[in-house]
Amino acid sequence: MKGIVKGVILLAILAIPVVIYVFLKLFGSNEFSIPVYYAQGVKAPFHECVYKGVPYVVNTGRYKGEKANVTVFFRENNTFQANDLTNIQRRLVAVFPDNFTFTPFGLRPQEIGEITVLDSTEFKRSMHCDFVTDTLNQFILHDRNGVIRGYYSTDLAEVDRLIVETKILLEDE
Repeated sequence: MKGIVKGVILLAILAIPVVIYVFLKLFGSNEFSIPVYYAQGVKAPFHECVYKGVPYVVNTGRYKGEKANVTVFFRENNTFQANDLTNIQRRLVAVFPDNFTFTPFGLRPQEIGEITVLDSTEFKRSMHCDFVTDTLNQFILHDRNGVIRGYYSTDLAEVDRLIVETKILLEDE
């Protein structure tokens, strides 16, 4: 008798997770969404810029148009060096070999591969007017339509969040 009770208890213990898993697969949904920045348009934070459209859209012809695009305005400082940017770039390209672009902009040539060098006026105008930011060394995620989907700092947790949200963006497209 004790063996039958033990068998029933063991079967129940094993069956409950299976039933929960099947229930969630049939009736649950695993949906994540990432925010759309400036969905109501931009309220002109920089006086030299004119922002058009609702939602605000980056000019994708200038900044490529893959499913997921990451742009960074790079300047070396004490906490973020060219080799840090290179490592992050390699990691992103390794995780996303297709449908992804990484575009770093800088003020002077650095040894980080394909950095686009801009003069200081164009650098500042592009940051302010195209990407609505004044923060250097910040990763900006935008989709193929040019809609900004996130701003990320350079610390490890933020880069991990960038990777997760890029995966979500690629799956949604």
